[in-house]
Amino acid sequence: MKPEPTLSLFMIVKNEEAMLARCLKSARQYVNEIIIVDTGSTDQSVDIAKKFDAKVYHHTWEGDFAKHRNQAIGYATGDWLLMLDADEELREGSGEILLEAIRTDEVDAIEVFNVSFFNKGVSEAWLNQTRVFKNKPEIRYTGIVHEQLIGVARSRRYPIFLNHYGYDLEKDMAEKKHQRNVSLIKKQIHKEPDNYFHHLNLAVSYSTHFEFQKAVEEGLEAVRLAEDKNIFDHNLLWAKYIVASAYYKLDDLDQAEKQAMAAIELSPDHLDSNFILALVYHRKKIWDKLEIISGKILSLYKLLYQSPEAFSSRLIHMANEEWRIHIGLGDMYLSQGDLEKAVQSFDAALRITSNQSECYRIIGDCFRYKKSYEYAKAHYKSAIEQRYDNAEAIYGLALTYKDQSDDARYSELMESIKKNWTENPEIFCEMGILNIKKGRYESAIDHFQQAIALNKDYFPAYINLALAYKYLGKLDDALDANLQGLRLRPHEIDVLINLGHLYYTKGEFPLAKEIFLEVLERQPDHMDVLLYASELFLMDNNIEMCVHQCDQILKVLGLPCDMTLSSITDLAGLFVLVGHVLHENQKPNLSKKAFQIAFQLDPRIGVIWEAS
Repeated sequence: MKPEPTLSLFMIVKNEEAMLARCLKSARQYVNEIIIVDTGSTDQSVDIAKKFDAKVYHHTWEGDFAKHRNQAIGYATGDWLLMLDADEELREGSGEILLEAIRTDEVDAIEVFNVSFFNKGVSEAWLNQTRVFKNKPEIRYTGIVHEQLIGVARSRRYPIFLNHYGYDLEKDMAEKKHQRNVSLIKKQIHKEPDNYFHHLNLAVSYSTHFEFQKAVEEGLEAVRLAEDKNIFDHNLLWAKYIVASAYYKLDDLDQAEKQAMAAIELSPDHLDSNFILALVYHRKKIWDKLEIISGKILSLYKLLYQSPEAFSSRLIHMANEEWRIHIGLGDMYLSQGDLEKAVQSFDAALRITSNQSECYRIIGDCFRYKKSYEYAKAHYKSAIEQRYDNAEAIYGLALTYKDQSDDARYSELMESIKKNWTENPEIFCEMGILNIKKGRYESAIDHFQQAIALNKDYFPAYINLALAYKYLGKLDDALDANLQGLRLRPHEIDVLINLGHLYYTKGEFPLAKEIFLEVLERQPDHMDVLLYASELFLMDNNIEMCVHQCDQILKVLGLPCDMTLSSITDLAGLFVLVGHVLHENQKPNLSKKAFQIAFQLDPRIGVIWEAS
């Protein structure tokens, strides 16, 4: 009779006293020995390990994950090896499958599902990883961070699950982990600049840190390097998804759709990329395509839950987000006026979600956008009942009262949000806007900066920050904030216009004129910009171009523009006419600017302007 294969658990540990016992307890009964390389713990980690009869070896941390994992392997005596991190545990029921799996001689490695929890444990990402392998000298780790296992000839996927809690960290711990990983990844890129996997890992780090513009740049570089080398594997799909997701977070829906489609062309059943496509179609309100893609995604979820080992993709970010697809369909039915079907879809989402409060909150948003305020308020209140500190639900309820012109209730709820922890930059931005309206510009600036601290690529925060600085007369700060917004959305007309006005206010007239002319190339009928461009040409004594701008203004207003001008006074008279028309159209600021131009052309016009 063939003897049972032995199994060694090996780990590297440093200051993991908070999670280590849970990890060791989950695996202890299934392994023959526990090997731990401690890289400098100053807490109780070593004592905890010894309580589980672990063999502990001490090595100084050298900033190289692969090196220390290989050190641990070197001490293991089992036929098979199981690798765990201290922030993981072997899920109940998986140990028995693991022992059955290592009885095979057909493969030398076992692939398992590593389920990472985030958003306070209610969201999941499933990563298919090789965590169990035969103790062979050729099977070792490489790479100082996000290390990879090499030397595996044959592997098989089993429905073995690990729970990973390392992404649900407190803010300070998450920041330290991010900075450590980015530093190590950049070292790898310096050594191997053409290794696409390093650029992918950097893109992932930036994405999880809400630095979406950087995620796009590194993700696209990873895609380019992989495709140049004809590498078309699961990591390429991952890179395309990261780029698509980052574009979506940056509100560039066209690019998000393009990148998601590129991934789907490689792998039609790639769940995450199909999910991004559904989000895009929902935002674009392309209902027929949303319905088709949603049906496909729901089928993929059914397959995932019934036979996870059959899934071809190694990473599934949206593993338990099926309920969001039902909400998207419900919102579609609302838009089509079918309340009954909408409610059915919303109920389906509520039945399967692990995040009831968030589900109620999003349904509330759907009703609020459709101006069904009583339904919206009912769902927001249900969300708050599920979780009293759901700041996003309180925010949605506040906006509902705002839409109903109940400013007192709106302000009261916005103030109450300050008492609740939130990491939603949109809420801080809305608080900032509320403070601007109340003339509390310093407080507004604090809120906009908090929004940016949460999401360095949150465009509305930069634009409103620029506005708050402008009201305080801090024009250089306003200019810097506006330029940051322009970096995120270089083709946004309103941002360009704001930039032009800032240059104008600072007296940097050549730059203002350059910006305004760029705006007019894209939007030649913009009245505000036409008036300012007219004035700037007049400052340059370029009467011909001033006349040209005036002709365009007359066309926009539907006034005759074929009259002959015999003097500057005639041109001034046209701007007086423009001023009167704008005044009649209830545009006092534009009217005032037209009269100012007329006065500059002919000071005698001042009497007419003052009278107006």
